[in-house]
Order: sequence, then C-alpha cells, then structure tokens
Amino acid sequence: MAALPRLRHLRRGKHSRVRHRGKILTWLAELFDVLGDPATGTAQNFTTDVQVAVGVLTAVGNAVADEVLTIGTTDYTFKANIEAQAAVGTLTAIDNPDDNDTVTIGVKVYRFKGTIAQINDVLIGASASDSLDNLIAAVTAGAGAGTLYFTGTTANADATAVAGGGDTVTVTALVAGTAGNSIATTATGGDVDFAAATLLGGEAAEAAYSVEIGVSASATLDNLIAAINGAAGAGTLYGTGTVAHPDVSAAAGAGDTVNITALVAGTAGNSIATVGEGDLSFATATLEGGVTSNNLQATAHGYATGDGPFLVTTSGTRPTGLLASTLYWLKLRVDADNFTVTGKRAGGVTGISSDGSGTHTLTPASSEEAIFEQLKRHPREVVNEATDIDDLAIS
Repeated sequence: MAALPRLRHLRRGKHSRVRHRGKILTWLAELFDVLGDPATGTAQNFTTDVQVAVGVLTAVGNAVADEVLTIGTTDYTFKANIEAQAAVGTLTAIDNPDDNDTVTIGVKVYRFKGTIAQINDVLIGASASDSLDNLIAAVTAGAGAGTLYFTGTTANADATAVAGGGDTVTVTALVAGTAGNSIATTATGGDVDFAAATLLGGEAAEAAYSVEIGVSASATLDNLIAAINGAAGAGTLYGTGTVAHPDVSAAAGAGDTVNITALVAGTAGNSIATVGEGDLSFATATLEGGVTSNNLQATAHGYATGDGPFLVTTSGTRPTGLLASTLYWLKLRVDADNFTVTGKRAGGVTGISSDGSGTHTLTPASSEEAIFEQLKRHPREVVNEATDIDDLAIS
C-alpha cells in the first residue's frame, strides 16, 4: 500500500494553488484597473478621412488615328478600326466582255463565253452590267448554275463579290487581315479591268490597348471607358488582350468628359500620370485629391487622449484598419472634431486605408467585455498556467 502523503505536503499543494489563484486575481485586478471601470468616453458615430485621387479627361473634338492617351504606365492608342479589315478590289467594265476575255480572282480564272462550255465559264450577257451580274453569280456560286455560269463551278475560296456603283464589281477577301492583300485580281481582253493586281487594304486586328475612334467624341470616350474598365467590347471597341487598368477606373462625366478615379484611396493616387494628346486633354498632369489620414472624425466628440477602451461597430463595412472584437483607445485628441485611435494603450496610431461603408460607431466597452477581449488573445492553456501578470501581457 502506497504511503499516504504527509500533512505538510497537502498544505504545500494548497498554498501553491492559493498563490496561483492570488496571482491571477492580482492580474485581473490590474487589468481591470488598466482597462477602466467604466470605460471613459461616450458612444460616437464617426467618419474617416481617406479620399481617392481623381482626374477629368475632356474632349474638345474627336480623337485622331494614332493619338496616344497615357494613364499611369498604360498607353491607349486611338485607331480608326479595331477589328481586322478585309482586303478589297474593284473590277470595272468599260464595255461588254468579248468571247474568251478572262477575270482572275485568287487562283480561279473565269472565262466569258457566248456559250458556256466548261467549269468557271461565265455567260456574256446582253450588256456589260448583265455580264458582271453573271460573273458575281459564278464567284459566289449563286443562282444560275447551268445558265448564267457553267454547272460545277464552285464558290471562290478566296473572295466574294457584289455589285458596285455603275458597271463595277466589289471583290472582298473572305478572311480579314493582311493575307488578303496577296489575292490576285487581273483581267484580259481590255473590256473589264481591276484597279490593282491584287486586293488591297487588308489589315490585322489592332493590338491590345488600342481604342476605336467612334463617330463622335462622345462615342470615342465611351470606347475608352470600356477599355479602361475591361468592360464588354474587346475586339470591337478596343483591342483584344486589353485588361482592366490596374490603378484606376473610368466613368462618363458631364458632356464630353471622363472621370478617372484611383482604385486605392490615399495620397499614392496623386502620382498616377494623366497625359492627353490632340483634342483630348487632362486638367492636370496627375490625378489629384488623394488623402491618407488616420483621423476619425466626429463633430465636438468630447474625447480626451487615453479614453477607452472602445469597440468599433458598423452598419456596413468597417474602414480598412479597424477590426471587430478589438479594443481601441484614443491615441491622440487631434482637435475638437478629429482624433486617432490605437489598438494598444502604448501602441502606435491605427492606420486607416479606406472609408468602408455605412454608419460607424465607437462604443465604450464594458469592463467585462474588455477583460474578455484581453483574455481571448491568449490560449486557454496559457491562462490556466499563468503564474505572473507578465505571462499575460496587457496590450
């Protein structure tokens, strides 16, 4: 049978527990005293003083092709057309084609004949206009196979054709881009002829950060807004590959203006460059008006430096920097309407980087709330094992 503990051992254990509890109680008493009973100061609704930088772009006329607008480190270049352009050519009839006159479009050679006899033959009509209509039918494989052009003739793989003004045919590459500029367009016989030996004017789609010039300055500014915000219209209103601007957003202003606003509030936005060209200009060389302030604002707040602790509540979104279930004290009474706070009585000023939304309120914390929030910072085992106030530092 194990030996029973001696009385002095029991007394020693009891005394140890008593000492332990005494230290915790002493710590709580000191904490209670530091946190205040009751908390000083009254509940106040407050606002913050963080402002975003802004700028205004004004158009006194429409943009001109290749003009450049700079916002931050991003250049937007205005272009007449954003989408790829198809190459075109014009075939003109001076007279009705003669038998065996030819027209070449791409790799196909069309032969005018009084009597069609083979694939790609085109019937000579009663007039030059009729003959051109028959040619269009052959190029597009339209109605008239076997009568207006020879049966088995397939649609041209490189281009299409439509009637132009007078006795002309407009030939357009099927695929937009510069490749269409190499499609052959020739004729023999002298009665019909092309303006150039190949289709011309084919252009590739414009690069990212190009902005299409609209029919008016207002339309052009709308396209620019879409490009800055990365909104709908990529490939038609602005170049494919353009992404939303990393530093600003844009919105239509009054008249032919665009309001440019920094995405992040504070003074950093004041260094975002804004450079216009031609009829589009900014009032200033950078965005302006960005303010970074850690002040909380409440008219005639009545607070004094050191008041607290407080909890921050809100009906919306807390200003960035202010946290829920965190105790705050007045760091400095700036003036009758402004003050700063700190999350530690001896700590630095709590930084505020956005205004948040809704109504914000600074509410005095009860002593019980304050002690609870303070204890909550420590794991249970730390509180259980604490034997000295230094084990549970007061923030």
